[in-house]
Amino acid sequence: MTKTVYQQHGQHAVILLHAYTSTPDDFTGLARELTKQGYTIYVPTLSGHGTDDPADIFKYDIEDWLEDGREALNFIRSEGYERISIFGLSLGGIVTTALAMENDDFASFGTFSSPVMINDHDDISGQFKQWFKAGKVELCYSQQEAEQEAAQAMDKLKQVMQHLNEFKADLIPAYKNYVGNVFVGQGAQDQLIDPKHARQFVDELQQATVTFKWYEDGGHVITIGSVGRKLRDDVKEFLNNLG
Repeated sequence: MTKTVYQQHGQHAVILLHAYTSTPDDFTGLARELTKQGYTIYVPTLSGHGTDDPADIFKYDIEDWLEDGREALNFIRSEGYERISIFGLSLGGIVTTALAMENDDFASFGTFSSPVMINDHDDISGQFKQWFKAGKVELCYSQQEAEQEAAQAMDKLKQVMQHLNEFKADLIPAYKNYVGNVFVGQGAQDQLIDPKHARQFVDELQQATVTFKWYEDGGHVITIGSVGRKLRDDVKEFLNNLG
């Protein structure tokens, strides 16, 4: 079941976009902490995510998820919020960055473990196959059937990743002209994407005011666990310092 988190607490609204194959649960701790600090929080579920069947994710592509982001932004604006920050984890960070390139009025935006650059060392196939197979087993497929379904899904995953790279290739040239406040967080132990993405991204943001946080013990999902607690403190400080 998909779920959306919307908690109104202050005049500064923060939109959070989750990772590929994930849900708003990526941000449970961060959302809770920011609401305590008086921020309004909106965490939508991206299309094809949070459903019973993992194959639903292939009904959508990056353009659909970008449209989800636009709808989230339009909703927050329709609620009367003018001061808006937006952050994304992994895939959510790609969508967040694209939205920032389209809009010059964000208070800030940020990425967490996000492959916003093109890098040949990225490889989510192993984890994706495991996730897909587990989802099929939950639907009462046999282990053999689930394995077959997961193997077939890998070709579709390649198409998704190819489209993502094409999307990013069009997006990257805009980074050098972005003027605004940006938070970039990355775990050094990330096994899904090359951690160098973050440093490359910071280098491309030539005119932005960037806060770069490197988490030596952090894996890919840096919004949870002990690293997540540190991230929450860093994001709070970043937002509170915007003035």
